[in-house]
Amino acid sequence: MATLMALVQGLFWWYLWSAVGAPLVGMDFPHPQYLVGCVVVFLLHVLVLRSIKSPRLREGLAVGWSVALGVGLYALVLFVRFYETPPSIDLILFGGNVWEIRESILTLSHFTDACLVLPFPIWILGKGIRPVRDRLIRADGFFLQIPFRRYFLFLLISAMVWGHGLNELAPRELDPRTWMLVTNPVFFYGWQGLKHVGRPLWDPAMDPGNRPAIIDGLQAWAEERRRCPRRFPWRTSPPAIRPNLIIIQVESLLAEVLGVRIGGTAVAPTLEWLASEGVLLAGFHSQVIATADSEFCFLTSLFPLPDEYPHLTRSRLEYQALPKLLQQCGYSTYYLNQGRSSFWNAQKMAAALGFQKTRFGETIIDGKERGFRWALDDRLFDEMARDIQHLPEPFCAMTLTANTHHPFNPEGIDHRFSPIASPPAEAEVRRYLNAVRSFDDAVQVFLENLRHQGLLDRSILLLYGDHPAILEKNTTRFKAAFAGVTEGDQLARLAMSNVVCILYGPTWLEPMVSRKLCSQVDLAPTLLDLLGLDTPPTMLGESVFIERSGWVAHKVNVGMTPDYWLGGFSEREARYRRAYASGTLRLVDPPAELASMTQRLGWSAAMIRQEWFPGEGETRLKDGSSAPAK
Repeated sequence: MATLMALVQGLFWWYLWSAVGAPLVGMDFPHPQYLVGCVVVFLLHVLVLRSIKSPRLREGLAVGWSVALGVGLYALVLFVRFYETPPSIDLILFGGNVWEIRESILTLSHFTDACLVLPFPIWILGKGIRPVRDRLIRADGFFLQIPFRRYFLFLLISAMVWGHGLNELAPRELDPRTWMLVTNPVFFYGWQGLKHVGRPLWDPAMDPGNRPAIIDGLQAWAEERRRCPRRFPWRTSPPAIRPNLIIIQVESLLAEVLGVRIGGTAVAPTLEWLASEGVLLAGFHSQVIATADSEFCFLTSLFPLPDEYPHLTRSRLEYQALPKLLQQCGYSTYYLNQGRSSFWNAQKMAAALGFQKTRFGETIIDGKERGFRWALDDRLFDEMARDIQHLPEPFCAMTLTANTHHPFNPEGIDHRFSPIASPPAEAEVRRYLNAVRSFDDAVQVFLENLRHQGLLDRSILLLYGDHPAILEKNTTRFKAAFAGVTEGDQLARLAMSNVVCILYGPTWLEPMVSRKLCSQVDLAPTLLDLLGLDTPPTMLGESVFIERSGWVAHKVNVGMTPDYWLGGFSEREARYRRAYASGTLRLVDPPAELASMTQRLGWSAAMIRQEWFPGEGETRLKDGSSAPAK
């Protein structure tokens, strides 16, 4: 059976390249470095099996490893297919949440993925057909009789060739997906695991000796930010009393839905009305690929880690987050999540971020709604409207919506626009637009409820998209635009991350369109600025009302300024290694002024990884009564 499982594993490795690899010289043929890595993994597997004397134990290990490998590669294929980058190792902790995203898994799966679940049925067939079983036993005996030194010599030669190839490829700074393939996923994630365990020994971000320099930098940054001139879109004057804050983080809400018409009917009429009556942040780009990171970056004003999700690994920390800071100024805080409390460690993280009152899907979903993995948006907003009536004012209330989650077809929503069957890319777009319309209708009713309760005029509403919807039509278009660029796939992801972000406060804010580049880390400083409160030094974004150009730093180690696309970010050096002119994509030297911005990425990583936030327990919001004048 070991021979049969070896053949199955060979099929796995070939399929992985065809599913997520890049063609070599215009051919769908695996890179030689990838093939050598697969040989090294195979030989290690054979040597382990050869050392086991019990045939039954050897057979069980061969089948078990093949099943585990198939399941792991299937998860890897799905993640890369959707996010265009390999998952970080901490997502293993997400395994218990898989059932919650089953619809997305089914939609992303291809028929050919079935080959990755072949080991067990093939093993059953091989065991059940006597002639096949006898042949496999003889084949196992032949291969296991080959002397150990021959296998070891072959392994040694293969490993030397593989290591030399990696050494030659390393200076090219391959994108994460290609690097994962040429190193082989087994070694890639094995190394990632060792890095996580041994990070304190080698990562400069973990060195406590850099804390004094970080503190000095944070203080200088806070002072620079404080001195910058601002322009607030006040209707008359800053608020004389603290307004309520109502925050809606919307799943996959692309900015391009504003203005879209189907048969003359607006897809998002309520959003368009909010954009015209409020402050539209047209330059807002999501800097993350997951909802949890969006929430984290917004509430802490810290940058996303490229290889980690704090919701999964850092939910026990005490962050200097927006809810805690607002509580110090008399705000009550409320958090409503339509998912289960265990999904993405949501309940633990909400407590770490400082929310006083929290609710999750277990208290919302009932009856037929269990057919959908999360509460529908109309039900979610009904619950929120009821709850916030009883909150002491001023309050900060936040919720996360889900109707527009991939694959954009929740049961129970009205399909305002007729579905279409083909072509598939257009059918996907139509599903998405119908989901957006269902969210838009729910927001309209929610705003009417707030107006009826008298809360709308006493509140500032922040509505923003967490990350882009990954639509095949957009992916193809943006990838073509960045073809030939070293970080092409990652820059394409950033380019299509322009999502809706609107501030609406009918009593205080006049309509305005800001095209300043900004992202999640800038939202908490913006709200604090509007309230006339100091932003603590550990918050590393800046208010969108500061009168200077902005920038965006994305989780996948790319970024953008008004004039450049940025790539090849090095956490160790806290700098981008490459810059491309925004119009021509011509490779240029990274501008010197980037240094003062990118050092904040290093500070952010150091504070999170060291689980240390300077001034915690001492930094307090100043109880100022007004913001800088318009």
